[in-house]
Amino acid sequence: MVEYWVSEGVRWAFQLLIVGFVTRTWLKWKKAAGDPNRKDLSAFWGFLATNLSASLSLFGFLYSYFVDIGFYNPVEMFCIKLGMLSSLCGIVGGAFGKGLLRRPSIVLSIFMGLLWFGAAMAQ
Repeated sequence: MVEYWVSEGVRWAFQLLIVGFVTRTWLKWKKAAGDPNRKDLSAFWGFLATNLSASLSLFGFLYSYFVDIGFYNPVEMFCIKLGMLSSLCGIVGGAFGKGLLRRPSIVLSIFMGLLWFGAAMAQ
């Protein structure tokens, strides 16, 4: 029984870390935002795509926590597909962008891509 609560605590901690990282990055960017140019907007859109991936991860986590689902659930499969696609868009946006959102976009996109790959392999 203890192993179950430890694993649940780790799952909740990962989700809270992702939400905290995203929130902190947005607050730092908003505080230091100046006149955006095209390269800054590329990183901005990349980070938005990464936020979509993180939001889908949080939604999928909460959905699987409160709804008893089995393998190949259509909602979960949709979240995996869209989450992986938005993670790849975040990597592209971060690679071609500049500014404060470039590095967080790439780091979080790679992390979320690995998370979605693990979710797909677990199916």
